[in-house]
Amino acid sequence: METLNLLPRSFMTLLREDAGMSFMEFALIGSLVVVVCLLLLLAVRRSA
Repeated sequence: METLNLLPRSFMTLLREDAGMSFMEFALIGSLVVVVCLLLLLAVRRSA
C-alpha cells in the first residue's frame, strides 16, 4: 500500500471515478502493469 500513498488522494479518486472501476479492479490492473514492467526490466537485464 506504500505506492498508493505516493499519489495524491484526489488524483487516485479521479482516476477511479472517471474509469468507473471499483477499487479491486483498479488494484488488479495496477498490479498487472507493475508485473509487466518488472518482466520487461528482467528481460533487458538478462540480455545485457
